[in-house]
Amino acid sequence: MIPAEKAAELCRERGGNFRDEVEAHLLNGWVFSTPELFLMGRAVPRSADIADLERVYAPEECDAWFVWLGVGDPARLLELMPYKLPWIGWHRQGREWRECHWLPAEPLRRRLAKR
Repeated sequence: MIPAEKAAELCRERGGNFRDEVEAHLLNGWVFSTPELFLMGRAVPRSADIADLERVYAPEECDAWFVWLGVGDPARLLELMPYKLPWIGWHRQGREWRECHWLPAEPLRRRLAKR
């Protein structure tokens, strides 16, 4: 299964609509799809309503990258972020997380680079 297929499967498992989410990120964020990885994300302020995929934030408002859906090596996924922002956020499917997790970007990049 290629990463985009795995991403679509994960989306369906949580009740999402993969096509709608890809379209929203193509219009309001970033989508990367290769034979090794898949990533949908966007720049947001950490205080954002992450579920509002239609909302576009001015660059000066944004302090974080939110990974909506990522499949593949986390270090490679971070390398794809179009420009650096101080925070990275995500919500881990299948781990019973109730809220988004936010971590400072640079320490996370360094930690993943050592793996």
